[in-house]
Amino acid sequence: MHYYVLAGALFGFYCLLMEVFKVERKVLALSPALLCFAFFIGMRDFSIGTDTLTYVEIYKYIPTITEFLGDFSPGFHGERIEWGFFLLLSTLKELSVTPHLVLVFISFLSLMFFAASFKHLSPNYFLGMFILTVTNLFLTFEYNIIRQGLATSVVMFALTRLVEKRYLAYFLLTMLAMSFHVIAILSLLVFPFRNFKWQPKYLLFVFFAFVGLSFLDVLAAVVFQLRHISIAFWRVFLYLQSSVEELKIMSWMLLSSVLLIFTCIAFVRQIRVNFKYIDFILTFVTIGMFGVLFTHELSVLSIRLGFLFFAIEPVLILALLTLIKDEWPKFVILFLLTSLVLMKNIFITAQYLSPYTYF
Repeated sequence: MHYYVLAGALFGFYCLLMEVFKVERKVLALSPALLCFAFFIGMRDFSIGTDTLTYVEIYKYIPTITEFLGDFSPGFHGERIEWGFFLLLSTLKELSVTPHLVLVFISFLSLMFFAASFKHLSPNYFLGMFILTVTNLFLTFEYNIIRQGLATSVVMFALTRLVEKRYLAYFLLTMLAMSFHVIAILSLLVFPFRNFKWQPKYLLFVFFAFVGLSFLDVLAAVVFQLRHISIAFWRVFLYLQSSVEELKIMSWMLLSSVLLIFTCIAFVRQIRVNFKYIDFILTFVTIGMFGVLFTHELSVLSIRLGFLFFAIEPVLILALLTLIKDEWPKFVILFLLTSLVLMKNIFITAQYLSPYTYF
């Protein structure tokens, strides 16, 4: 646990220095710190993380890319993952990369996609990346749901192409994300609403919609009825109803996200003056919240949607802080905020953060 405290504190200090000195080549300046972070994450013991051992087992038994091209059979373990992630692992295995270095590479790849995304979308790049790395979402992406973490980082980068109206690049990147985890397809829901403009008066509608969806229990019944069509629907129903302790509709995590959305809607006109992407980012996060609440009976699907859409929440936090003109109050607020979040995550996930193999 103390290793994570040290890594988080050092990364935060590094980001603060980059911000104080107004470093311009942002992604390049942050790359060394991200590489160190990736090594810290990847060199963990395989017992750390809910799915780490599963991915190590898959990597051990899948064919190399040459073997795959020989008979085009991914094997039993290869069929358990999406084709893009399979090709990535298969290529790394061809190069005889060790499992630990595979974890390092995947972590660094996702971190770089997040870094490139925040450069375009965040009103404050370095502080945005720091907030991201202390969230529970980040820990889950890097330690547990590795495939979805990589897919989500690609989705975030795809959004930068969408706001620039480079639609072909957006759809190609989204397809790449889908090749790592199929849940990425749901990020396309934002496309029809990409030009939506928010007004404070919409707050009342969103409030009642959130409340209504929290009590709406129809989706599970529909999926349950589809079991008569195919056994596959029955298996999906059982999987999506799995017990997920993290999902509590009235938990402080979801409530904090709802309050963030409400506050941004209320002050959207003022935020828009300093941050031109506020409408788009707010739309993306709100669509995600609609999805989380609508699917709350299907716990696994609901929490996966949260992981996909809420990774961009640090941008909303920084957008809200653009209302504060003086820089130093922002730093104080962010320091207190990130410290609280960091301590909360350490308390929750301490059992997953030790031992470390090479530390």
